Amino acid sequence: MRHSLVNLDGKNRDLIAYSNFSDLSTNKGDIDKMKQILRSAIINELTIRQRECITMYYYEKKKMKTIAKELSLSVPTVSKHIKVAEQKLKNIANYY
Repeated sequence: MRHSLVNLDGKNRDLIAYSNFSDLSTNKGDIDKMKQILRSAIINELTIRQRECITMYYYEKKKMKTIAKELSLSVPTVSKHIKVAEQKLKNIANYY
């Protein structure tokens, strides 16, 4: 299985998205479908904390320590939220 990074918003802000597509870079339809699926999954499948942490980490490029301070959480808790969210998104991406 090939793992590929998918840019979700077209502004060079990346979110990890693993899929089974053999070559994402040459199939615009599959890329667009995956972006739509992942955007929906972020909104509908993640908890509020997971969404906050993953958005701050990947979209806003903040360090876990900064996220922890801003959300009044410990760094290990932020790390756990991000890891669980990534796993959920990977599972959803692999399904499609």
